[in-house]
Amino acid sequence: MRRDEFEENQRLRQLVPVDVDRNLSNWGAWRRTGQYVRGYPTHSTILENLGGCASADASDHVYEAQNNWRAKVADAVIDALEMQHRVAISHVYEAAVWEFKRRTIEEVLAEAVEIFWKKAQVKGLT
Repeated sequence: MRRDEFEENQRLRQLVPVDVDRNLSNWGAWRRTGQYVRGYPTHSTILENLGGCASADASDHVYEAQNNWRAKVADAVIDALEMQHRVAISHVYEAAVWEFKRRTIEEVLAEAVEIFWKKAQVKGLT
C-alpha cells in the first residue's frame, strides 16, 4: 500500500468508533489470512488446566479462537448488509479499491458502521 493510500485509510478509520474499528479490523485481518486455527498449533498450555497459563504464549489458542469467533460473527453481519455498506467496509478494512460515485466514502462508511454495530451487538460482539 502506498503511503498516501495508507494515510487515507487511517483517516477513514478515525471516523469509526473504537469498538467497531477493533472488530472490523479483526474481520479484515481474518479475511486477508484465510487461516483457521484448531487445537494448539505452536504452544503448549502447560499449566492451563491447573487454573492459569504459564505464559502469554500458552494462551494464544484462546485468543485466536475468540478472534476467529468475532470475525465469523462480523462476517455474517457484513454479509447481510446492503451492497454499498459491504463495499465501504471492504474498502477500508480489506484494503480493497472501490470508487464511490453517488455518495462519498465518508457518508457510506459512517452509515455502514452504524448499521453493522447495531446488528453485531445483537449477535454478541462487544
